[in-house]
Amino acid sequence: MPDEADDTVTQALDTTRRAGELIAQLMIFARPNSRRTQRAIDLAKVAQDVVSICKKTFDRRIEIVVDIKPGQFAIGDSMQLEQAVLNLCINARDALEEVERNDPTIRLGLETLKVDRPTAAANAGSGLYARLSVSDNGIGMDQEIKEKIFDPFFTTKEIDRGTGLGLSTVFGIVRDHGGWIECDSEPGIGARFNVFLPAAPAQTERRAVSREAETTGTETILIIEDEEMIRYTAQRMLEAKGYTTLTAADGDQGLEVFDRERQYIDLVLLDHSLPGKSGRQVLKQLKQRDARTKIIIFTGLGGDKDDFEGADELIHKPVSMITLMSKIRGVLDCLA
Repeated sequence: MPDEADDTVTQALDTTRRAGELIAQLMIFARPNSRRTQRAIDLAKVAQDVVSICKKTFDRRIEIVVDIKPGQFAIGDSMQLEQAVLNLCINARDALEEVERNDPTIRLGLETLKVDRPTAAANAGSGLYARLSVSDNGIGMDQEIKEKIFDPFFTTKEIDRGTGLGLSTVFGIVRDHGGWIECDSEPGIGARFNVFLPAAPAQTERRAVSREAETTGTETILIIEDEEMIRYTAQRMLEAKGYTTLTAADGDQGLEVFDRERQYIDLVLLDHSLPGKSGRQVLKQLKQRDARTKIIIFTGLGGDKDDFEGADELIHKPVSMITLMSKIRGVLDCLA
């Protein structure tokens, strides 16, 4: 890619990411009881990944101090927890921008501790919890503001500076994980947010497939997706990696293509939201035609593959090429 295109492409990617994050925030808060993948997540790694993003994007004058020991785990969804930590860091950054300081600082801490009597969450019981803290020495808050900070769309920022969804999203994520969040703040002193999550024994997470040789293939994949841009982009990605593709713009067309080319199709990429027949209906009918059919669901909603009976994997939009190829390769290889 020519050097002069870097800024334009980077801006397009950032805009897409922000739009995806906004929708994800709305979905998390609107569907607080949505099911999630239950597995041990290395919170230390989640926090370090977020810090890496922040150091690249925040004002370089802000010092980010990390006091985190590796190998501290909680049960949950890594993408949602990363979103929660990132939102807390962004909130801290914004608080620092509201006041003049010679030493603007964000601190992240993580420890595992036994909690005998949780006082901030009715649904939480005694036990072992991971406590993740994000603090700043920014503008701080008075009691009146503290009582409203987790309300959706409440914000003290200018109209073009915030949506009021950042902290409410964190609240929704933490609540959905069986934890709770506490805030300690004083005007002019700063703020400290403590997130408590049920801890899990240390485990070794499965490493994501990332090597080039493990993301290519020669199989035939049917893409059933009504959005032309998404369908075309997925098709280009797959064909660039060696796959043969077939496409359909709705459920009926997808079933027709499947019936005609069934003997050649190795996997189906199926959009959850389709005109006419829904993705769930198409999923059911594909399985009725051939129970061995390998199917990956595309969705802009929350949840996991257990919400789609018969699906082998689920991918949330927007999706990067490496994630798409890794998921596809995983399904094809595991079920071959």
